[in-house]
Amino acid sequence: MVVLSGGFDDTTGDLWQIGYDIDSVESANDPVGIVNDHRYARVGGTQQLFPHPVSIGRFGRSTRARNDLICTSDADALAVANAGNDREARTALRVEAVTVTATARPGALLAVAAIGVHDGVWMFPPAAVGFAGAGIGQFRSMTHTIIPMGGRVHWTATYAIDFDSFNDLPGAMLQPA
Repeated sequence: MVVLSGGFDDTTGDLWQIGYDIDSVESANDPVGIVNDHRYARVGGTQQLFPHPVSIGRFGRSTRARNDLICTSDADALAVANAGNDREARTALRVEAVTVTATARPGALLAVAAIGVHDGVWMFPPAAVGFAGAGIGQFRSMTHTIIPMGGRVHWTATYAIDFDSFNDLPGAMLQPA
């Protein structure tokens, strides 16, 4: 698991703590990113439906349909739809962008090179970005910029994060029902 904090870099066992650029955090608290009705099919298979009734009741229906999954069974397509709902139907509070500048930071360089989409993340955001506490979630997307600099690289990675749960989050930060 990766821990994003405004502090120092540290690696202990399976936990990679990396500091991010404090001023880079862009948060959002709206239902724009919510997808709560997944309709997925494998190539040549039957569409598998996986709606999230609680999310649909709270935010309204938002559907994503695909029929191009490369799987061996319809059950595999249903599992992918279930995983999509698990990530995308729960919360409107998310981080649209947080940047890590890993230049001359060996631990951060290894971490940004290893992080993948859907990897787990525990983020401690600065209170100034709109919420306090800590969020546990998954990386939704990433963009890397790598510039050679005479024997080393200037590497920045910008991540979007979807949260599964929060610790010590003030109730006023949640999107109203």
